Amino acid sequence: MNTARDLQTATFLPDGAVLVTGGESGSTAVANTGEIYNPFLQTFTPAVGDMLSARFGHTAITLISGFVLLSGGQDDTFATTAGSELYDPPSGPQPGGAFVVATPQGKRGSAKHTVKAGTVRITNLSNLCETVTGASLAVGNPALFSSITLSGDGSTATTAPGEMNDVAFDPPLELAPGDSVDLGFSGKLATHQRHQSSAQSLTGLTISNSLGAAASLGLPTNLGTVTER
Repeated sequence: MNTARDLQTATFLPDGAVLVTGGESGSTAVANTGEIYNPFLQTFTPAVGDMLSARFGHTAITLISGFVLLSGGQDDTFATTAGSELYDPPSGPQPGGAFVVATPQGKRGSAKHTVKAGTVRITNLSNLCETVTGASLAVGNPALFSSITLSGDGSTATTAPGEMNDVAFDPPLELAPGDSVDLGFSGKLATHQRHQSSAQSLTGLTISNSLGAAASLGLPTNLGTVTER
C-alpha cells in the first residue's frame, strides 16, 4: 500500500479491484484516504478524493449499485462513531444521500374510507444532516382515490392523485447522520370503484444538505396495491 494502515477495510469492487479505506496510520493518526488495488497489475493507486470522515475499525460493503457503504468504527478523536458515508470509487466520496427500502403491502378497503398500504424507510447515509422536502409517487389507477398521503415522524404530504405526483412534506423531514424515518402511504378511496385496484411506487425524493442536492439509492420502489371492496 502507499500508506501504512492498521484496522482498515478491504472491499471487493464489481470490476475485480479492491478498495482499501481508512485505518490507523500511526499511533495518533487516523486515515481519511483510500487506495485501490489492481490484482492484475498488483499495484495500489490512491482513490479519488478523501473520505468525508477519517475512521478505523469500521465496516465497508459493496452495494448492488457499485457504491461502497462505509459505516461505524472510530473517528480521528478515537471516539466510536455512528456516522456512515457512501463512496463511489470512480469519482470519490459522496457528500450526501439516502438509502430507501420499502415494505410493500396489499390492502382492501371500502369507498370513502382511508386505507394504509405500504411503508418506506429512508436512511441518511452521509455524515451531513439531510433535509427531505418532497417525494414523487406513481399511482397506477388514480381514479381509485380521492386523495393520497405520505406521512411519518410528524410530517405529512397530501395531494389529489394523478398518475405522477410530486408532493411536499410539511414540515420538511430532518435526518441527522445515520438516522432513519419511516413513511407510510395511505389513500382515501373514491366512490363507485368496486373491485378496482391500484399499484403505487415511490419514484423520487427531493433531498438536500449543506453541499446542495443529494442522491437517493433504491428508487423506484414498490409500495404495494390497494383494492376497493
